[in-house]
Amino acid sequence: ATQEVGVSTSLSIHTMNVSAVLRIDEIKKRIIIPIVPYAKIGFGMGLWSSGTSGGGSKVGDCAATTPTNCVTGDGLSIGPHVAIGGMLGLNWLDRRSGTMARESSGIDQAYLFGEWMLDKLDSGIGKDAMHVGTSSWVLGVALDL
Repeated sequence: ATQEVGVSTSLSIHTMNVSAVLRIDEIKKRIIIPIVPYAKIGFGMGLWSSGTSGGGSKVGDCAATTPTNCVTGDGLSIGPHVAIGGMLGLNWLDRRSGTMARESSGIDQAYLFGEWMLDKLDSGIGKDAMHVGTSSWVLGVALDL
């Protein structure tokens, strides 16, 4: 396929996950440094579409009343989602500030967390799917309210 000069292309991917999470909070109560390991398992899906500045991305006879060789540049990819991680509770660093945060804002615990996640979204429904999964690390701050 050739591309015309001055035509821009786009690709949009929107992923969503539904997961069950197992957190082992009891460990943080029994050791000096409050560590909370966790694991997630679930189902993910990625809604994707491609296009050009002239409209959607279609190949074949898509304008016919009954299209026979029409291929569009969009779809839904589904598959498993898993993650493992750990959280480090921060309230033990300054218990007085932790108590004040609980009383004033309802924040029970603050954590630093890190997790490795895997989305293997490469199965389609009714047609071939694009692989939109990932294997990546996520770092951040979490709050228990």
